[in-house]
Amino acid sequence: DAEIERYRREEFRRMLEDAAEPLPDELRAATVLVDGQPAAVIVDEAGKDIDLLVMGSRNYGPIRRVMVGSTAIAVMRRSPCPVIVIPRGAATSSTDAAPTSATTSA
Repeated sequence: DAEIERYRREEFRRMLEDAAEPLPDELRAATVLVDGQPAAVIVDEAGKDIDLLVMGSRNYGPIRRVMVGSTAIAVMRRSPCPVIVIPRGAATSSTDAAPTSATTSA
C-alpha cells in the first residue's frame, strides 16, 4: 500500500535526522534516504563530493559475513573516498572513546 510506504519512508527519514542531530555543526552530517542495493547506493553517494564516509558495521563475524556478504567490506573496496567503519558496540561516551589527538616526542 502506497500510504504505508510513505509512512515508513518518513519514519526512516526522521530516524536519520535524529541520529545526525547531536553531531557538532562542524561535522555537517548529511542524511540521505535512497532505495537500492546498500553497498552500491552508498558507493554512488560517496562519489558526490564526499570527503570521508563513516559507517557502522553489524559485526556478524567471519562465518556469517561469508554467508551473507558484508556491506562495509564492499563499500571499502569500491569507495572513491576514505571509509571509517565503526563496529557494533563501539564506545559512545566521550570518556570511553579513543583520544582525538596524539603527543609525540623526539
